[in-house]
Amino acid sequence: MLRDAALDTLAVIVQYHGAIHNVAMAVCNPQCQNGGYCSSPNYCQCSNAYTGPYCNQAVCDPPCLNGGTCASPKVCSCPSGQYNGSQCQTPICTPDCENGGTCVSPGKCACKQTFIGDRCQDPLCAHHSPCFPGNCSDTISCQCSDGFTGDTGLNRCKTLDSNNTPIITKATAFLANIERTGDKEELYRFMTDSSEPNSTKVDELWLSDKDYNYINADFTAMYVPEMEYELPDYVENYTLGIVKGRMRLDLHKVDRRDPNNPFISLNSSFYDCSNRPGSLAPNTSVYACNISNENFDRLLEDGDNLTLTVIAVNGGFRKLKTESSTVVDPFIGQTAEKSMMFRFDFRKPVHCRLDDVPCTSIAFNVTKDVTKSAIEFTWDGWDDVLSGIGKYQIEEFFLRVNPNNNRNLSEIELWKPLNIFTFDKSSRNYTRTPAEPGMYSYILNVVDRANNSQYARTLVLYDTQSSITTDDSSPMVATSAAEETSYTWQNNLTNPISVSWKSHFWNNFLERNKLLSPVSPYKYFNSDANFYKAVPDNLEDKDGMRTLKGITNAHGVVKFQYTFRHSNQGNNPPNDWKDPTDNFMSQTASFDAIRSNGDSLNVWVKAIDILGNEKIDMIKVYFDETPPDNLGEITFIKNIENSTLPFSSRLIVDTRDTDSGIYGIRYSFLSNNTGAVFKSDFIPGNKSNVALSLKEGYTDKMGDHFYYSQYLKVDNCWMVVSKDAFKDEFVNLELIVYNRAMVSTQMSYMITDLGSLNGIDEYSGPTNLHVETTYSNAVRLRWTVSPTCYERSRITVSGVSKDGKRFLRLVDKDSDHFDLNGLEAETTYNLSFVTEYGDQKSDPIFLTFHTIEAPAALTAGGIAGISTVMIFLLAIIIAGVIMWRTGRLSVAKQGIQRRMTVVRDRIQQQISARYVPYEDQDDIYLYGQMDVNKSDDWVIPHVCIVLESLFTSGKFADIYKIRYQPKKSDSGRNAFVAKVLKIGPYMVLEFCEVGQLNSWLQQQKNTANEETSEQLCRICYGICKGMLHLESRKLVHRRLAARNVLLTSELEPKIYGFCPQQQEAEGENKDDDGDAKEDKSRIPVKWTAPECLVTMKHATPKSDVWSFGVVLWEIFSFGEVPYPGTRSRDVQAYLRNGYRMDKPEFANDFYYNMIKQCWKMKPKQRPSFRDMTADIGKTFNSAPSDDFYYYSEKH
Repeated sequence: MLRDAALDTLAVIVQYHGAIHNVAMAVCNPQCQNGGYCSSPNYCQCSNAYTGPYCNQAVCDPPCLNGGTCASPKVCSCPSGQYNGSQCQTPICTPDCENGGTCVSPGKCACKQTFIGDRCQDPLCAHHSPCFPGNCSDTISCQCSDGFTGDTGLNRCKTLDSNNTPIITKATAFLANIERTGDKEELYRFMTDSSEPNSTKVDELWLSDKDYNYINADFTAMYVPEMEYELPDYVENYTLGIVKGRMRLDLHKVDRRDPNNPFISLNSSFYDCSNRPGSLAPNTSVYACNISNENFDRLLEDGDNLTLTVIAVNGGFRKLKTESSTVVDPFIGQTAEKSMMFRFDFRKPVHCRLDDVPCTSIAFNVTKDVTKSAIEFTWDGWDDVLSGIGKYQIEEFFLRVNPNNNRNLSEIELWKPLNIFTFDKSSRNYTRTPAEPGMYSYILNVVDRANNSQYARTLVLYDTQSSITTDDSSPMVATSAAEETSYTWQNNLTNPISVSWKSHFWNNFLERNKLLSPVSPYKYFNSDANFYKAVPDNLEDKDGMRTLKGITNAHGVVKFQYTFRHSNQGNNPPNDWKDPTDNFMSQTASFDAIRSNGDSLNVWVKAIDILGNEKIDMIKVYFDETPPDNLGEITFIKNIENSTLPFSSRLIVDTRDTDSGIYGIRYSFLSNNTGAVFKSDFIPGNKSNVALSLKEGYTDKMGDHFYYSQYLKVDNCWMVVSKDAFKDEFVNLELIVYNRAMVSTQMSYMITDLGSLNGIDEYSGPTNLHVETTYSNAVRLRWTVSPTCYERSRITVSGVSKDGKRFLRLVDKDSDHFDLNGLEAETTYNLSFVTEYGDQKSDPIFLTFHTIEAPAALTAGGIAGISTVMIFLLAIIIAGVIMWRTGRLSVAKQGIQRRMTVVRDRIQQQISARYVPYEDQDDIYLYGQMDVNKSDDWVIPHVCIVLESLFTSGKFADIYKIRYQPKKSDSGRNAFVAKVLKIGPYMVLEFCEVGQLNSWLQQQKNTANEETSEQLCRICYGICKGMLHLESRKLVHRRLAARNVLLTSELEPKIYGFCPQQQEAEGENKDDDGDAKEDKSRIPVKWTAPECLVTMKHATPKSDVWSFGVVLWEIFSFGEVPYPGTRSRDVQAYLRNGYRMDKPEFANDFYYNMIKQCWKMKPKQRPSFRDMTADIGKTFNSAPSDDFYYYSEKH
């Protein structure tokens, strides 16, 4: 080879220099091969690809290694099974090295760091063969943690096993029917909440509704590894949790050909949750999923099964660290499922009583449906083929009379039982004691597992308290007896005996509550909820004593029996009770019994109610058909003295009846001429409580004692006749004597010589006529009214004075005194006193009297002094006008005004607080018989005024109590007070003794009684009439209040504190600048209408109406200040907010309604005083102006 190389080198060199000289052709044998040429004998010049003497040896460059031979140019032939490659440079390992191992020499592998073994077949625990979660004990062997599995490579510990599943913590679902159009309102839904959401057990739910078109599932799940796993160095981190959730629906239907083999209508339709965390971001907390099938369109039929399954899948990832990076390797998770099977049953439970041919089995019953003890219920025979019986319920209702349903008993609140008692499907009986007695309706609600219900009903009358009582206002009577004897005496011995006990026996509890009335069938329909509940007719209560039908009864009694025996046989009923043959509701019985005059019969009636309660009552029936005996003449004794009647006589009638006694005598006094009845009445029989002697009386067969003689006190005035018919008139006395059986005997008697009777034809005048009190201008006459049989029409008093003046006075016909007024002082009068009786008159009675001297009046000197003072006062006024014109008066004006206000207030307080005691002579001026000559001149002359006493004296005036001394032609008047200015003028006012109304009310508060209440109403009426007077004169008071009302001694109200409002002259209501002056007048806020709280200028009568309402409030609160606890400045806001004072304690509804009408915010809505006067006047029984007050129309 070295030689060949050298030659090759030489050849190259020669060729390179171009210095080859071909001297001769060399021959090589054998010949050169593979393109070589013979350069010298037997020497071949070879190409670069071959070598050897004949160029028969291939050349490999680079050379073959590891014992390989060059088989052809650049192709090495390597030792078999040891090396391969172009140069045989690659060792061969059989089998091959695994897991990235390198074959470094024949049969020898060089492994990566994380693999070992002859062929690197054994991985160590690393990223490519992770033992996580797990334990790699010897760097090779892997023990996966509990709940994980996987053997090789990346699958090692990658899969969560079947014991390592998610936990479903909640699983709910609902089926709904929701409108697809319009408002899309939800019509109804069925919802379930699994009690074992993490159980593989299928929840079986039965439904009775259909037409569901919306399905929703709502579930939560979670997965928490059992422990926190330790990370090996090849695992960077890991996360485990829930990776997804979904819902599956399956619908199975009943095969018509084979009901036991349902077929699939909807197979495994899946709906994924919108919350999809995935393996790379698992939910490590609570996974929530709410998923719906909003367009469920499958037909649901009886017997269908719709299974809804919620599915939760766990999983996660592990992040593995390789030599150069990290790799996310997802876990293979497990699923957890919870299935809810909705089974549909649209048929109600059945009972054979509902079959076309009903059975006799009792669906629902009680041992006793009318009972005083606990109620025992039983039920049986119920079945439900599809879903089965789920439970039984007994609903308890209290029955009452329904006024809207023909007075039947019914459950007033059909939807609201008193109690509901629930039993499992195996129960068949129950015992119940109701809370109170009454009529009960019990409804058995048989419920299958799909909540279909069928109802049966039983009725129970439960009553532990009631009993039968008797009503004394409707007693038992013998209707065959005489009504006048209260149906106790029968005056016929041959007619049957009839007894009636109508409305006598009562079971008040049954009757009052109508517990035996018919019961309405149970039917309930709620249109809003489209819910219908009814008891089928075949399952209504039609058995037993208490059914739907009413029970014939008489006030709660369902049966009557009677028996009788003679009274002398004892007072206990014999035991031979008989049923009346008459109609039950007539409550009567007729029978016959042997009896004679004077006999009595005991009759017993027994009443029985539906509960078996009994009540027995008895009456006695007496018999007598013979009339009383007439024992003698009638005795009439005239003119009895010492009688309680002014003119009296006595009637004596002797009679007897030994069988039944004397009941009484009907008497009549009749005119013999005309037949007119003067008097008719009844005398009771003269009965004694003790036994009488045979001379005085007798004892009848009943054992009662009677006198023979019957007495009547006769009033002679009964027989008064006219004066024309007096002489030839007689009186017929007709008598009818009754025994107690009302059998009668008639008697008569004539009374003649009526003139011999005291009081007849006597027209007497008064007696003891005398002068009780004498005055200078009047006297009081008093007399004794004489009794008379005639009606007085009037009394006349006539007289004549010494100078011949005559007068005539009319006196009330029933009066016993009279005040004769308008007389002259120191004058003698002769009186004639006559009592008139229609056309008849009494003899006149004469009386003479003399009046006393008149009190002294003012002298001429006094009058002259008063005139001088008036002139002086006029001068002062003129000076004041001059000062006002010059402006000098304005400085002192305010001070004077303040002093005047103080003086006026002081005077007012003194007058209102003074109490003037009552005097008898004051009554002279309280009657209206005076003949007053009205004068058009309102000025009272000085000579008519007599000053009696000084009340008080002020700076400008003195106030006196005066007596009005009129001119001779005038009649007397009331007492007065006069305010007399010191310079002479005076004002005469009526004297109101009691004072201000508010003070009087406060005094009466603690002594109020019924009379006070009447007085308050009269005062209200008087004030209203006074305000009506002002209203009719178009005057506005503006300050009406209780303090501005005075009371006379007769509590007649007098309104004061007002005057006509003068119209302001143009310009007077403006200041110097021409602007309107501010109205600074004092306003009594609590009494003033809202429209006048700013100014009183625009007040109207309707403003006074508001104040009148406040006055009424003051009256009935006995003088309390209005708006108690509220300051005057707050009243306006108080009223503006709609508040009004509450009803006073002593006001009735009439007056409080009137007060509220007065306080209407708008004046037009308030009543007028005319309307209120009329309304108050109607509340009195008689006209108040006639009976309580004297109103003189001439004032």
